[in-house]
Parts: sequence; C-alpha cells; structure tokens
Amino acid sequence: MFQSTLAVSHGDCEGSVPFVQRFRFMDAASSTRARIEQMSLETQVLELQEATALITHPSCLTMKRDELQRMNRHLEAVLRQEVELRQRLVRPLCGQSLPVEAPYHRYVVEILPMMTSVIEEVESHLKALSMASQIQQKTEHVEGLATSEVSVLLEVKALADLVLKWRAQQKMVPSAE
Repeated sequence: MFQSTLAVSHGDCEGSVPFVQRFRFMDAASSTRARIEQMSLETQVLELQEATALITHPSCLTMKRDELQRMNRHLEAVLRQEVELRQRLVRPLCGQSLPVEAPYHRYVVEILPMMTSVIEEVESHLKALSMASQIQQKTEHVEGLATSEVSVLLEVKALADLVLKWRAQQKMVPSAE
C-alpha cells in the first residue's frame, strides 16, 4: 500500500519539479543570499574603514598636531605679552602725538579739521545704517504682529457669528413653546 501511494502521488506531480530538485534549488538560493549579505557587510566595513582612514592617517594626524602646536605657541606668546597688552589698552590714545616733520605742519593743520568733519560724517552715516537695520527689523516685527492680529480678529469674528446664531436659535426655542 505504501508503494501504491507513492506511485499515485508521483503520478499527480508528473509535470512539476520533484521535491529534491526544489529543495536543492531553495538551498542554493539561500546560500546565494547568505553570500550576498556577507559581501554587503564586507563592503560596508571597507567603506567605513576608508572613511575613517583619512581621519586616522598618520600624515593627517601630524598636520593636525603641527597646527595645534603652532596655535599653542601663538597663545603662549600672547600670554607672555599680557602685561604689555594691558598697559597699551589702558593708555589713552589722545595723549599721543603724531610725529610730523616741520615742513608738513601747515598741511596737517589744514587737513585736521577736514578729517574731523569726515569722521563725524562717517559716524553719522554708521548710526543711520544701524538705525535703518533696526527699522527694518522693527518693521518686520510689526508686520508679524499685524498678521497675528488679523488672524485673532478673524477668529473673534467667527466666534461672534456663532454667538449671534446661537442667540437666534435661543430666541426661536422659547417662541416655539
């Protein structure tokens, strides 16, 4: 009976691929998928190594170290001159005189008033420019406030319409009773 069952089941599957061949095909497909995944992981590892190789490369590290040492030397020099720098900052500039040779004194006397007027004009222009930027910022702020106010007013109008409808409905309800 067992042999006859096999013969019947074999007769039913005549046009299809036998189970063993399908099993081998599925096994080959799963091993191929596993190899593809393994290769994908290996490429990801290689890409990560390539990306970090530039950062950890000895020449790159030596360049960074040299740059840091140069900056450190500069900061040490600034700290050594700290007392001198503080004295220069505390010293008033108006007490210093400009060394001008005698033949040019007349020209300096003529140019000095012109220079002060130019400096005053530059200061006034700078103030005007700063005020213009502040005005632009304030204008943008006011425009933002205006748009928010309009949206609030539209909401209030919608609520007022709802209240008026509700009142009209309330007037209708007592008159119906």
